[in-house]
Amino acid sequence: MSNIEIMKLEDVVSVLNGIKLENIVFWIGAGIDCDGCTGLPLGGELTQFILREACGEEGAKNIMKTWKSRKENMGKFLHGGSIIEDFPRLETIIEAVRHYESEQLKHISLIEGLRSFSVRFHHYNLSHHILAKCLYSGANIVTTNYGDFICQAYKDMYGQESIRLENNELYTYSNNKNDAKIYHIHGISEDIFTIGASLSKVKNKLPDSFKRKVREWFENKYIIFLGYGGVDNLDVNPMLLSLREDNVGKVIYVKHSGDDNIAEINTNERRLVTYFDKKIVCPCNTREFLNYFFDHEDLNFNDTEKSGDWKKIFFETAGVFDSDMQMACLLVVSYYLGIPYSQIYSGKDWYRRCLRLKNVSDWCKHYYIFLNSVSEDNSFIKKKEGKYLAKKYSSGLMKSDIYAANGKLKQATEEININKVEKNVNEIILNRGIIQWDNLTYVNRMIQFLSTEYLKIVLKSKRNCFFVCFR
Repeated sequence: MSNIEIMKLEDVVSVLNGIKLENIVFWIGAGIDCDGCTGLPLGGELTQFILREACGEEGAKNIMKTWKSRKENMGKFLHGGSIIEDFPRLETIIEAVRHYESEQLKHISLIEGLRSFSVRFHHYNLSHHILAKCLYSGANIVTTNYGDFICQAYKDMYGQESIRLENNELYTYSNNKNDAKIYHIHGISEDIFTIGASLSKVKNKLPDSFKRKVREWFENKYIIFLGYGGVDNLDVNPMLLSLREDNVGKVIYVKHSGDDNIAEINTNERRLVTYFDKKIVCPCNTREFLNYFFDHEDLNFNDTEKSGDWKKIFFETAGVFDSDMQMACLLVVSYYLGIPYSQIYSGKDWYRRCLRLKNVSDWCKHYYIFLNSVSEDNSFIKKKEGKYLAKKYSSGLMKSDIYAANGKLKQATEEININKVEKNVNEIILNRGIIQWDNLTYVNRMIQFLSTEYLKIVLKSKRNCFFVCFR
């Protein structure tokens, strides 16, 4: 495959001059909705905001402190490199918050605030306006954002009936002019339960129908990434990897930059473009790149007056967690992030504090206390909570969890229907699918058991060999 070409904007424009819009696919991310008068946050800012509101100021601060320390330690171990991002994954945090919200006794939803990421609360910007015009001229658009800004810009230019929302495996907007569409691969804000910024959504592979469409694009279109970081490692990247072939695929990655000097390409960006044969990276201002598709008639477009503070607008649809709810949510989030609760909670006795939590189901409270005790290897709490859960919430998976937590991996695997898991995994592999977490839980448990047993055999063999040699 060819090497990555770093091109200045004027050189990329010369490439685009020979390409019709119908042969372009714009693949966009949060950088587009952050632009101009729309003013929505980028992923890092939204991640920190959700953490603060869900887990409290102190809880969020301690999570980020621990996260930063882990990243630095990993960097030292890998001699300067690190596989840990600057922030925890947004979808992991949202999934944990959603899990807590589903276990509340009195339902108050913070995640409902994501409904505000739409034209009902924010203006669309000039980038949305230009992309809508490109759609009219035949360009397809793929977005990981869930606002309807491009759709509304299209309606304002071409009429309310000129574009329609469809839901066939993915939410798409189709127009009356051509076959081009807007593909919302992570859901839309109007349907909060499909928003793919949650782990339960992005852990699933993208529909085969969409994968076939992307395969077609690989053959005959340029894919242009705009305002997109390339960190969708659970759905987008596996799909693109499966489509990678020699001499197929053309990509232009617009790396947002204040100038057109050669910019350092980070790990995520490099991985993203390597799925394509012809790879161009263009360091420039994203808005300046879109100006190539800019008509003189658009010069009067007002893109300076912001809708308002997105954080305040967020709470027009979101509920507010009180301190007790933040403590309960922190119990779930800490486990999802693999950070023991005792490392985050500054109080001396986190266990007693958690036992007093109110707006959370009994199962959720005791189960996540148990899991956190396992993470920090607190034998007293682990034993006490394990007995409570085994007695009150007896199930095969629960028993397996408790056995595994106490190092009884043989008993843990005996609670698993191995034949059923094997059948499910074989079908997924046969269809070239992705093994989802419902099956991976069991697979990982069996791998853990087999690995441990193998190490026991190896160590026993070496020990016997040592004694033989010693004699």
